[in-house]
Amino acid sequence: MSGPSRLENYFDNAATTPLDPRVREAMLPWFGEQCGNPHSLHAWGMQAREAVDRARQYIADQFATPPEQVFFTSGATEANNWALQHATNLAVSPFEHSSVWAPAEAMGATVLANEGYKCMPAPAGTEMQAVMVVGNETGAVLGAPSLRGWTHRDATQALGKVPIDLISGDSWSCSAHKLGGPKGVGALVVTGNVALSPWMVGGGQEMGMRAGTLNVPGIVGFATALRLAKQDYEARTAHVRGLRAAFAEAVAGLPDSFIHEHDRQSPWILTWVAAGIEGETLVLEADARGFAIGAGAACSAHSNEPSRTLVALGWPPEHLRSAVRISFGPQNTVESVRTLAAVLKEAVNRLRG
Repeated sequence: MSGPSRLENYFDNAATTPLDPRVREAMLPWFGEQCGNPHSLHAWGMQAREAVDRARQYIADQFATPPEQVFFTSGATEANNWALQHATNLAVSPFEHSSVWAPAEAMGATVLANEGYKCMPAPAGTEMQAVMVVGNETGAVLGAPSLRGWTHRDATQALGKVPIDLISGDSWSCSAHKLGGPKGVGALVVTGNVALSPWMVGGGQEMGMRAGTLNVPGIVGFATALRLAKQDYEARTAHVRGLRAAFAEAVAGLPDSFIHEHDRQSPWILTWVAAGIEGETLVLEADARGFAIGAGAACSAHSNEPSRTLVALGWPPEHLRSAVRISFGPQNTVESVRTLAAVLKEAVNRLRG
């Protein structure tokens, strides 16, 4: 196995992103002298509580909801599980992350019918539906059908990267590490007229809804990363669009290959198919040359089953295992994306013989 290479060669940002140095700087004091537990009454505790309150308020503002409706978690996986435990009659889109699929399958949930990326309305009697905002495998921006009930939306690949239609959901899950923040912290945010039940008890934290000492450095890092994403939104969007265009230009003309695009597409995620070549093989070929890309969702990378998303889209069998996911970040450069394209083209031509 090769060791990590230059950071500009890291193109698996949909799996996780490098920690922004400015986020690291904001977090560091909370690992040292500012060590208080935010539920302690002394000065150290009050200082930590104020930092958490500021972070909570900033994140709440992005969702146009009161701060009391932001509940910090270990990440979007936990937030998804927390939200879905309220459902007795659940429907989910065929494009969901495994942290929605697994509990949904255990609950016997209905899978929403689809025409392409358009999800059809849920069956009568459905009390909750889960439809993610941006597909983690292909970057498609998804709409949620109308429902007289609770609509939960996984915003992990959308927050700070694409506009979010807040009217389309009642609760939202997100993770800091997808936008330059730390791993191990995220949130469940409520914006609709729905009521959460306690998830963990035994400490009174998070308004009595989720027990456990708060991850103060992570929460500070989460809010800082989101603030920087909003602050740099236009520049970052233009940058990743340029990277996407550079890759498309560099691979144009390679026979039996294509970039999968949706009418409403996040520029941060690109799906590329070279027919007849296993996606995992190209991941390893790229890794051997010092590049990181993905073959589907990182959380399901060790599964031998074809992608549910691509199956739902009706892809032919010969393409299902040939897709690779190239996901961009601020650290990538046009030079590195062109070199990656050259590496992939050379590998495809060699493997095809």
